[in-house]
Amino acid sequence: LDKVICASQTAGVDHFFLGGIGVAPTQIVLNATCKQKILLQAIAKEGIAEKITSAKFIKKHNLSSASSIQAALKPLLENDLLTQTENRYRVYDYFFSDWLKNEF
Repeated sequence: LDKVICASQTAGVDHFFLGGIGVAPTQIVLNATCKQKILLQAIAKEGIAEKITSAKFIKKHNLSSASSIQAALKPLLENDLLTQTENRYRVYDYFFSDWLKNEF
């Protein structure tokens, strides 16, 4: 990916409503690891991402490895930032997903 989200880039962005709770993008970004941020951006750009540990997906989004994707994926799913249906993933909140796609 060209950029990784920085807190300064989220200034002035309104809250998103994840799981019915207002959450500022800054809060999401600051609490995520670098690998989680990159994975969020990659999945947002795909819309619905499949085979996220494949060599093709890793190369397309300049990710490091399948194991790092798996490690980053678990907390993103647990915190409802991503949803999974079978082997398809998407950013849970459509507004947040659009922000990630358009901002980066």
